[in-house]
Amino acid sequence: MYIQQIATIEIPVTNIRRAISWYEKLLDMTVIHHSEEAAMLTFTHGKGPSFYLVKTESEKRIYFMNSFTGVRHSMIDLFVKDLKRFHQYLNQHEVIVSDIQLLAEPDLGGFSFEDVDGNVFGVTNIKPHQTEKEASR
Repeated sequence: MYIQQIATIEIPVTNIRRAISWYEKLLDMTVIHHSEEAAMLTFTHGKGPSFYLVKTESEKRIYFMNSFTGVRHSMIDLFVKDLKRFHQYLNQHEVIVSDIQLLAEPDLGGFSFEDVDGNVFGVTNIKPHQTEKEASR
């Protein structure tokens, strides 16, 4: 196969400076490059894709509605080890967050939150490629 990983996720924002500040503070990201129209950020720990913040006047944001449940879904889920602690951290910083939804034992699940521009991100403590056997340990 040709594709080896996700390199960059492009995110619409209304104000580059405000968005940079938000992502640096709340998601522990570092700016690689920025201009008045866009900014490239990466996670400080160096893992995962970069985020390319693009200034736009469009009101479209990153999420979709589930036609059957009416639930708003993210297109991007971020992995954290401690789901409850990160949820509490975002709450303390007045970020709009959903309730934690536990899907399996032991306490595996997720929640969603909005960035400063209303883009929706999911958060999960289920590792990519985690098997049911690994989850039950």
